[in-house]
Amino acid sequence: MRNLGLKKPTILSDKTSVYSKAKFTVTNEFDMFVGVPSLPAQKLLEKYSAIRGAFMTAHNPFGCVVSPKENSYQTDRLVSDIKLCGYVSFDGFGASVSCDWSEQSFFVIDPSDDFLSSVFTKYNQDAFVIVKNNSMVDLVMNPNI
Repeated sequence: MRNLGLKKPTILSDKTSVYSKAKFTVTNEFDMFVGVPSLPAQKLLEKYSAIRGAFMTAHNPFGCVVSPKENSYQTDRLVSDIKLCGYVSFDGFGASVSCDWSEQSFFVIDPSDDFLSSVFTKYNQDAFVIVKNNSMVDLVMNPNI
């Protein structure tokens, strides 16, 4: 098991509130906000005949800031997992509205429940954002924390 060198959380106090206020950007495509329908996301899902898409990251496990090198390593692992599962994905980033933090992320088309669960477990993530084909953007918190 890798020692991630986790430091005291510095970007999250009330995680649900912070994530709910964040902006999730699919690079060169569109922005999404929790609780707000995203017609561009819905159109992208329709293009792939998908029922949902998930916006995820491997950065900063459980909201604890780690080194850029560790974040890069974890991101490379997530990219490999996405490709290994054969998913279509789009680069993006999640960021606080105050620009205190930004994390490299991916919008994954039609991920399985098992894959989403593995992201929580393998990358120690607090949450991800999901968009169903009804265009609503929802926050899904890790049920194990």
